[in-house]
Amino acid sequence: ARILGIAFYNQHRAARQSKPSKFGALVAKGIVSEKDIEQAVSTARVNNTTIERVLIDDFNVPKEEIGKSLAAFYGAHFCSFDGTQIIPGDLKERVQGDMWKKYVCAPVERRPGVLVIAVDDPQDLTRLDGIRAMGLAPRYDFMVGMKHEILAYIAASYGEKPDAAGTQGESDLAKILDELGEGEGEIERDEKEAPELDETDSGIVRLVNQ
Repeated sequence: ARILGIAFYNQHRAARQSKPSKFGALVAKGIVSEKDIEQAVSTARVNNTTIERVLIDDFNVPKEEIGKSLAAFYGAHFCSFDGTQIIPGDLKERVQGDMWKKYVCAPVERRPGVLVIAVDDPQDLTRLDGIRAMGLAPRYDFMVGMKHEILAYIAASYGEKPDAAGTQGESDLAKILDELGEGEGEIERDEKEAPELDETDSGIVRLVNQ
């Protein structure tokens, strides 16, 4: 049992370290370093904003490059907002702004029988199911967008003033860290520094024995 617990812990840690980041393409291209990403995570947490906004404002990363990285990670087209778009009036009448904010998504285009939705995480199947449950169209296509831009788009469409940080007051650390892709950043850095566990580790022994 002790050996099984040790193996499970070390395998889980290795798997987390190997998972890709949604900003991996930026690092691969040499636009930013892993250390820059970690610093952006920390700054985003302190200032209650998004990592994408920090990369743009503090690290001068072109928005287009962030869009390419997000598109590659999520396997979806990137939706860029220029500040002039608004949600169509009939959709605003059917759906309150808070509902779009809840799912961090917004409609951006209509095609015959299809409503195109920009969402900050097109891999969140639970959220996509919630969007489909609105019953706004027979079919949906999903694009990836940056969270602060989606929320600003919603606010502008409903005549609201967006939160200064562009995150509508969200301060959940887990949410911000999750924006790296799969838990990379400061947590991963700490894990890399942690030693491998063996059967003498009392915490693992107690966990397995339970």
